Amino acid sequence: MATIDNQEIIASIIANDGWYQGDKSEMKSEMRVVKVVSYLNQWGNYSTAVVYEKDDYMRYEMSPACFDVKVLWEAK
Repeated sequence: MATIDNQEIIASIIANDGWYQGDKSEMKSEMRVVKVVSYLNQWGNYSTAVVYEKDDYMRYEMSPACFDVKVLWEAK
């Protein structure tokens, strides 16, 4: 899992069906993102996060530090 507040990276992950190409064209992440969520953190700010294949799929929904969790994208 990872909080990523760079919306260009999030858009790239979604556009590439869960894969992030990275800064270099030959570089591709080895772990696929299976879900992108937004949530209200404990400081009152919204953040965007990704869940990888090996992560707990409901990690953000179950976290006491994440509120108003919304799924923005899910892998099919």
